Order: sequence, then structure tokens, then C-alpha cells
Amino acid sequence: MKQFGVIKVIFLVIYSVTSIQVNAQCNPETYSLNGIEKLKEGYIYLKSYNIYGNNGAIDKIEYTAVFSKDTDYLLNICTETNDVDGIILSIYDSKRKQVASNIVNNAIQSSINFKCTITGIYYLTFTFQNSRKQCGGCILAFRKQ
Repeated sequence: MKQFGVIKVIFLVIYSVTSIQVNAQCNPETYSLNGIEKLKEGYIYLKSYNIYGNNGAIDKIEYTAVFSKDTDYLLNICTETNDVDGIILSIYDSKRKQVASNIVNNAIQSSINFKCTITGIYYLTFTFQNSRKQCGGCILAFRKQ
């Protein structure tokens, strides 16, 4: 019985160390902070979102946001590198109709400028296309039109 307890403790230690190392590799908060510093002039920081696909275990991450009419929104995807690393952002209105995406001419862009014409709830959906790390942050900023 004592041997079983020792094995259990060793397993828990190995599992804990492995989990810490995996999570340490993805730090969306740091990427978001770096993105805040790079906001376009005239935009006001509103919120940041964590993007972490957990090494392929999560294929879609969704957040909600309330957008106001006659407001310009800027959503910047920030990663460890200067590229977007295959992170796709789609914006859907309250009826789940897609109103914007960061895919333009079959290329994934690092940001979306969205001019809101109807106040309401919007869904921000992040998916991955050939992403190496499936890790990043997204900055939401706004300015009045």
C-alpha cells in the first residue's frame, strides 16, 4: 500500500510539472499587453481577450461584446511573433450572421476595423488555420465616428 501512495505522489508531481510547462508556453496576457502599446492613434483601449487552443484540444473560442452604433472598433490579434499565426477572427451579430472577418483576399490579417451600424450583442469567434502555437491575445479598442 505504501508503494502505491509513493507512485501516486510521483505521478501527481510529474503531471503538475508537465502542466506548468505547457501553460507557460502560452502567455496571451503578455501578447495583449504588447498589443495595447501598438494601438492606432485615436483609439481607446476597451478590453483584451485570451486566445488559447490548448494544443488543438479547443478548435473554437468565443466571446461576446456589446457594440454601439456609430462607433469604430479595432480588433488587433497579437502573438509571440509578428504574424497572426493562423488565428482567424470572425464577428457575428446577434442573429449569428457574420459581419466581419480578418480574412481578406484569402489572407489572414492581424486586425479588423469594424464600423458598427446597429447597437447590440456581437460574438467574437476565434478559430485556427494551420496555427503553430494556437496562442495569442486580441485587443479591442474603439473611437466614435
